[in-house]
Amino acid sequence: MTERRLSMLTLRRIMATLTTAVIVSAALADLGQVQPLSADPPSSHSGPNVTVTNTSSNPVPVTLQGTGSISGNVAITNSPNVAVVNPTASPVPTQDIDNPDRQPFQALLSVDFVDGAFRADSSPVAIPAGQRLVLDQASSLGQLPVGQKLVLVLLVGTSSTRGGFWFLTPVPRGTSVFGGLFTPGPLDLSAANDSLKGYVDGPGTVGLQVVRDANSGTGATFVTLVGHLVHLP
Repeated sequence: MTERRLSMLTLRRIMATLTTAVIVSAALADLGQVQPLSADPPSSHSGPNVTVTNTSSNPVPVTLQGTGSISGNVAITNSPNVAVVNPTASPVPTQDIDNPDRQPFQALLSVDFVDGAFRADSSPVAIPAGQRLVLDQASSLGQLPVGQKLVLVLLVGTSSTRGGFWFLTPVPRGTSVFGGLFTPGPLDLSAANDSLKGYVDGPGTVGLQVVRDANSGTGATFVTLVGHLVHLP
């Protein structure tokens, strides 16, 4: 074999080796860009995914994060303090149950004298159970035949726990030729306006008893009683 033929064979072998090296390098580069297949997407949490199937009677305890809404009834335990923050334009309605202006009491008591009677008694006014009548003031008007006068005007409070007697002080006002309330004259009139301080506990009553100094003819006495009711402690 000549020297020229040996050179040509050597060159062909070198070219074949270079071609094989290029093909192998390209294949390895393509393999480096291929991602492995996975059945599940990547997760930031380690471990397997878990599905909870508790029943509604045995729920999984959870803690609310942020804000949310609640439906149904809510039970409050341990009697916590509550702060009311209504604005002045929308105040919370309140009522003072012991304020006399909230529960005023006023009653008209009256008696009629029949011919031949020295004394007359009114029908009683009831005081509700669980309440106390506080007596503040009484105004009276007596009208009798000319020449007679009242000798006793008495408020009578009856109760199983607290009652009493309160005397009014009528003062003669003179003779009215026109008469008085519901009765033509002439009549002798007397009047009183007494401040009181007394109590009658319910259930109870308050009434009026009046006595005159003569028993002839007819007459009458009227008393307006003013006070207030408070709840018994």
